[in-house]
Amino acid sequence: MVAEEANRDPRGYVTVPPSVVVKVTGTGRNDINGLLGIVVSFNVERERYLVHMTKSQSTMALRKEHLSKASIVESYRAQMEQLQNDARVREKMSKYMNLCRQHVAPLKLSHVIVGFLAMILGLIYYVGFLKTIMTTSLVALITTIAGPDVTSGPVAVIKNFPERARTVIEKQLPVVRGRLTNRVAVGVILILVALCLQSLTYSSSAETIRVARKPRKSTRKPFIDKAMLERYYDLGYEDAAKGRQHGSSLGVGIANLESAQQESIEQDDQEHDELDQVSSKRRQTLFAKMTSLTNIASMIYLYRSIIDLGTDQSTNLFSVGQLAANVQHHTEWWRKALLALSLYNVLRIFL
Repeated sequence: MVAEEANRDPRGYVTVPPSVVVKVTGTGRNDINGLLGIVVSFNVERERYLVHMTKSQSTMALRKEHLSKASIVESYRAQMEQLQNDARVREKMSKYMNLCRQHVAPLKLSHVIVGFLAMILGLIYYVGFLKTIMTTSLVALITTIAGPDVTSGPVAVIKNFPERARTVIEKQLPVVRGRLTNRVAVGVILILVALCLQSLTYSSSAETIRVARKPRKSTRKPFIDKAMLERYYDLGYEDAAKGRQHGSSLGVGIANLESAQQESIEQDDQEHDELDQVSSKRRQTLFAKMTSLTNIASMIYLYRSIIDLGTDQSTNLFSVGQLAANVQHHTEWWRKALLALSLYNVLRIFL
């Protein structure tokens, strides 16, 4: 049974609906090498995959040896090519543009777009670039899920939201494909919304407290030191010089000693209370960093990139050597920069 399934889809590229993006490599035609497409099906008799090319909008039959799974960035590029070149998409976009013009009337759509961009710049200025990006990304995610049903009314949006949420999440994270239920998918979206709101209301600059990693030195003064012994000697000398009973002045000295002891204990307790407060705030800061949507997005991107770059497409096995080779020789500089930024965000959680 497993062998039969492998013969129908040797690379595991066929999905319903078609969603796996592949890159054409190693063919004798230089005009198609490097192009991207979406796998539609596998022809068992010809042993070729039928691939819908996103740039030319044509379907080609290609051997599995000439196809490699596209990277994350290449998948986004293929989606953009599909949107730009698909006549049906252009027709729908034209329909949506007309619908937007009707909703913003009597304002011009161009003015609304400029106002939206101005709002984005204002958000970047007041709440920061990363928080603005993650907020707009979350809004775009929800729009992607609910967008197709908006024109059908709120009932259709609510009814189809769980299924569409699961489809979008599985498309973004192939590792969870087949393991998510509709309820779990909705829960993931709600958690992302909650984390986004928490991140927007949390100010890292105001609450972050750094604790010096040096051993704490006790400030408690010794009860009996040289100066105190000299003072007691002077008290005894004064008693003898003034003809008082020996030790009569010790009452004042003992009272001063008890007062010094009490002050030292109170000071030490205050230091412990301050350290406990700092430790508590540090734990709260660490939790806030762990639940920050920016850091969660960085961890997800880092995980997806590591799996994508370290997995051999022919054997579907992960290898550290494969990961290192792909990062060093087959990764664009800007993608390396994104990986470095994501790694920095993850490490910054514990710093």
